[in-house]
Amino acid sequence: MNFRSVIVRSVTSVLLISAVVFATGGPKSPPLHTVWTVTVDATGSGHSLTYALSSNPSGAPNCSGLNPHPSPSASYLYICPGDTVQWVAKTKTNQSGEMKSELGLLHEECILLDKWGHSHQSFHASHGHPTEGGATDDPCVALKVPHKYYAVVFDKVSNQWHYDDPKIIVGGGSPVPDPGGSEKQ
Repeated sequence: MNFRSVIVRSVTSVLLISAVVFATGGPKSPPLHTVWTVTVDATGSGHSLTYALSSNPSGAPNCSGLNPHPSPSASYLYICPGDTVQWVAKTKTNQSGEMKSELGLLHEECILLDKWGHSHQSFHASHGHPTEGGATDDPCVALKVPHKYYAVVFDKVSNQWHYDDPKIIVGGGSPVPDPGGSEKQ
């Protein structure tokens, strides 16, 4: 084999690889997944909680589908398979401006993974820090079904408990009605 045939074969290989990459749309990048942060606000009066929702990347679409009922919100959260959910408590601050709290979340089903990648039903965080883990457990999650969980915050500054039972829907479209009839409207 001479130098010229090596060059011709190399150029032919490069052109063939380029044509295959071009024809298939190029190398596939992994799908982007959204990290949803639910701020659990325990600063109001009484024992109730309110919620705020943000996403990374900012403004990311949810997987609610067309005309979902109820509408997407932080207390009725629609996420896509592969997304991650984390929670952070917002409580009253002490004289030093610090939040002192305990946030606990208990899920009825194992739909999320802990920080080590194991299917898990409970998450915890303290003093305004976010929970760890929270990626969807894709092969185990029933899609389009409300997954109920319980949120509890103990505000150590006001010495008060706050609690609620919001839901997460993984996948698109309107959820299947809750057989217990306890869907929040």
